[in-house]
Amino acid sequence: MILIVGLGNPGQKYEHSRHNVGFRVLDEMVKDPQIIPVNQAELKLEENKKFKAEMAEANLHSEKLLLVKPTTFMNNSGSAVAAIANFYKIEPQNIWVISDDLDICTGIIRTRHGDSSGGHKGLEDIIQKLGDSNFARIRVGIAPTSGDPNRCEKLSSDLDANEYVLEDFTKREEAIIKSAISKAAIYIIESAKINNLIATTIDIK
Repeated sequence: MILIVGLGNPGQKYEHSRHNVGFRVLDEMVKDPQIIPVNQAELKLEENKKFKAEMAEANLHSEKLLLVKPTTFMNNSGSAVAAIANFYKIEPQNIWVISDDLDICTGIIRTRHGDSSGGHKGLEDIIQKLGDSNFARIRVGIAPTSGDPNRCEKLSSDLDANEYVLEDFTKREEAIIKSAISKAAIYIIESAKINNLIATTIDIK
């Protein structure tokens, strides 16, 4: 079984914020029957109060996928992930977490296994609650760009960063991020078919 987790904040207020890219990738996987080839009516995220998450199960060839959106806020994402992993006896290497990343230009996707949280509070909490950092990360860039889409701007302070991630994408960014969300969803499922998320970078082009 592969546990695929999209990170974000619950509630309509944050639905389209930059910090909710992980939620949006997971939603894309669930809503589009061409991505996970099952009857769309059979795949639906449902709230599970025990695990503090919305969850759906899907069979992909011989692999079972458990799709999860924690209903805790971002900084407490680890509570749901650890509880689900412990209950289903899922090893960290079979946990794939989708998150936003302020160090990557908007629309670029990078995947890797293990390493630190990179300052991302959701990833940090998962590492702490799991007691292990050896899970896969699918990081979708949200860093501001101007002109060259492959050159990011740095935010001047932590306060600016905290405000920035909770804001909605601009119209220009939204067009880019929609394409990135679709690419990320397809890449995750193609990787799940062979149970191997290869570290890579997916450009916005």
